[in-house]
Amino acid sequence: EMVGADVYGPDGDDIGDVENVLFDMDGNVLSVVAEIGGFLELGDTHVNIPWEMVSAEDWSDGIVIPFGEDEVDDYIADAAAV
Repeated sequence: EMVGADVYGPDGDDIGDVENVLFDMDGNVLSVVAEIGGFLELGDTHVNIPWEMVSAEDWSDGIVIPFGEDEVDDYIADAAAV
């Protein structure tokens, strides 16, 4: 049900869509893959966001992540360093 849901940054701006949801072998959600930015599939960035960083009250209303479109590159660099 989450695939296709809107992704919002911490300021409430719609910054992308949920592309995929990753599960462990027991069916627990591990992370959400979000397509951030771009236009008509051009210039977009796919980001794997750990489930602990995602908040949502109702999937039909989308999800909220702790960084905005302008901070995606910083997040990717930080995640790669871990």
